[in-house]
Amino acid sequence: MDRQIQPSQEIIDLFTKHGVAHPFLEYYAWPQVFGSTKGPQPGIAGQAMTTFTVIVWVDRTGAIIYECNNMYYFSTGELEFQKPIEKSLWQKIK
Repeated sequence: MDRQIQPSQEIIDLFTKHGVAHPFLEYYAWPQVFGSTKGPQPGIAGQAMTTFTVIVWVDRTGAIIYECNNMYYFSTGELEFQKPIEKSLWQKIK
């Protein structure tokens, strides 16, 4: 990566919601292909393979938030690069 980014307040709030009071975050990003033009978002969209950037925020406690197209997936444990996440597991960021 050629630049550093800071997590949005929404991401910090999501860590707090999941029990991480003062997150100390690292981030990673990669392109991921989805089978619709809405990426991980639910609903009707065009059926075309579309690439979106997945940003992953990792806390030193093992809490992980995958973020893509205003959606997120919370996980714990080891970070899995290019992890396939079922579309039904993604949740809307408020």
